[in-house]
Amino acid sequence: MNQSVRTPPILYFRGSPIGLDALVAVPHERFLAPPEFLFDNLDLGAGPVMHASDAAPGATRLRMTVARNTSPGIYKGSAKVGNEKYNVEVQIEPYVHLSVSPRQMIIEAYAGQRLTEQLIFANTGNVTCDIGKTHAFGLYDVFGAERSIGAAFREPTSADQSRLDRLVDELAQGHAGMIRLQFESGAGTIAPSEVRTARVDMHMPSGLKAGHTYTGTLPLHNLRYYVKVRATETSGK
Repeated sequence: MNQSVRTPPILYFRGSPIGLDALVAVPHERFLAPPEFLFDNLDLGAGPVMHASDAAPGATRLRMTVARNTSPGIYKGSAKVGNEKYNVEVQIEPYVHLSVSPRQMIIEAYAGQRLTEQLIFANTGNVTCDIGKTHAFGLYDVFGAERSIGAAFREPTSADQSRLDRLVDELAQGHAGMIRLQFESGAGTIAPSEVRTARVDMHMPSGLKAGHTYTGTLPLHNLRYYVKVRATETSGK
């Protein structure tokens, strides 16, 4: 009697280089040994990192990472796990990721001041990113919300102004205005693995009050860059 030959399932991974995921109808215990991967068109370097977890009886969830700058595309190969050999297909999706130094910016400035800061960007993703030349974001008093809530509950209400109206008015007073930011250098397209120094001109809003501290966030692709400003008296005082 001829015995049927079992065909191992394809290990199909999909995701970003640092978040490739696969679900296969194979018992978890078959993946206890570290896999040996072989690809014709994918440079694994020191090799991918793969983790296996028990998804259900007879099913395993696999998670794998490869180099962050691996270009988007479909890569085919094979994997040997113990005595089993599997065909492997890896679909790598675009991964937009910028890193920056310093990790946050803490400065002292007065209302209307212009100052220049230096940032170092690295493209730690697998696709090009564009850094725009001009940006703007708001600054808010760090204690504005606390003061506003206190004022809304302390002060008596009137027919013309409810507690909610007072809260909104107080919150608005904690908004110092918008920081205007312009890249003097370093703007434009940054390629995967590229590191670039940038100089940025920052124009402080007119609503800064000396002695107060304000925070804001510059959105730039995956980054939410935190900026803290300690407001001072003008340089002429």
